[in-house]
Amino acid sequence: MDYQTREHAFSLYQKHLHKYLSCFNTASGHCINYEEEEEIFADKDKLRDELLARKDSVIPDTEIEEILSLMSTNSANSISSNTYLYITKAMCSYLATDLNGDHVIVPSELNTLLWLTEGIEPTKERVARELAAMDINSDGSISMVEWIKYLSSIDPVSGASYFDHELKVKFDYYDADNSGSISKYELLNMLRDTFKESSKELEAGMKEIFDKCLNDMANEILKVLDKDGSEVLEWPEFKNYMIEFTKKQNEIVEVIRKAKASSY
Repeated sequence: MDYQTREHAFSLYQKHLHKYLSCFNTASGHCINYEEEEEIFADKDKLRDELLARKDSVIPDTEIEEILSLMSTNSANSISSNTYLYITKAMCSYLATDLNGDHVIVPSELNTLLWLTEGIEPTKERVARELAAMDINSDGSISMVEWIKYLSSIDPVSGASYFDHELKVKFDYYDADNSGSISKYELLNMLRDTFKESSKELEAGMKEIFDKCLNDMANEILKVLDKDGSEVLEWPEFKNYMIEFTKKQNEIVEVIRKAKASSY
């Protein structure tokens, strides 16, 4: 991918992002502030009206509805600024990459889309793997809804797709080398941080037992989720993480409970 292609795509991305963020600002009555951690919320119906009125002409109304349904993670008919920002960035990356305006992404454009989203140019092998993971209807191209669903997670209870902002942020945070995947070492760090507070009072001998339990848990999660045998978890595999974590969480909690009880 040459420099000119990158610059053009990034310029288009910023233009689209400004327009779609203004839809949320109008619907919520507030401006999204990147520096503030506190979330703000927009009424779903008002946001729908703004998006339908100002969307790019290539986006069908039905796609707006599908994307709104992925943004909605509660029954209060409201959408949070964090979820909207993350999913809108993904949508704007897609629009900026679709340079010929046919509203599909082909393999040659997917390289630019992944770069625009992650900041690092992917290898040809990764582009091929991601295309296979995203292309739900196997037509050799990626629709915007396929792209957004690729970034979405799986509800551990219902199995339905939804956009879990925190899980995607967690994946990106622990992918320390920006490889687009989570290694066993990175997964273990994630688990240690998850149980850091509840395990901090364990005595030295019990800490060793606890670390072994976490290591076993990381091995088991990796074994279940690593479908291609690569010994790392790419996002399509990792987004099922909460299903496996939920199954094994109680085991770790019980180990901590017994360890603390034996120390008294």
